Amino acid sequence: MRIARPSILIAALTLCTFAVRAELALSLPSHRTAFERGETVTVRISAPGSASVHVDVDGWLTEDVAVTDGSAEFQFDSSLLRSGEYLVRARTDNGEEALLPVTIAVVHDTDRIPVWRWGGGAGMDFPWWQQRGFTGAFHYCPVEFLKFNWKHSIY
Repeated sequence: MRIARPSILIAALTLCTFAVRAELALSLPSHRTAFERGETVTVRISAPGSASVHVDVDGWLTEDVAVTDGSAEFQFDSSLLRSGEYLVRARTDNGEEALLPVTIAVVHDTDRIPVWRWGGGAGMDFPWWQQRGFTGAFHYCPVEFLKFNWKHSIY
């Protein structure tokens, strides 16, 4: 009976080790990556073989989360952050790292939508119109343009 070379055995054992090794993974239960400021964001962490995971949001809101049965949850209040793009980073004790992009958006004020004023004529008093609720842009058309005799310009 012939014994395999030690270098082949070591390579085979190394491949088996990588196949069994579980990886650190982050996911969002809501399947959304954008949240309004003020929402509580929940991140699920899959970290088999780890006792705890260090989690942060771009260096802010750091927390050590205990892992039970290979999974954990990290929650953070998005009102503690400014609106923008962030990376949720999780690190295990053995050096594994996982990243998850999250966007925090400005809360949309449903009581204030842009109201545009279309029209022309003289006397464009912008403060007067703004006091009456016109919050968007103004389209101005000069009076001379409105008084032009278009009948003579048609072929």
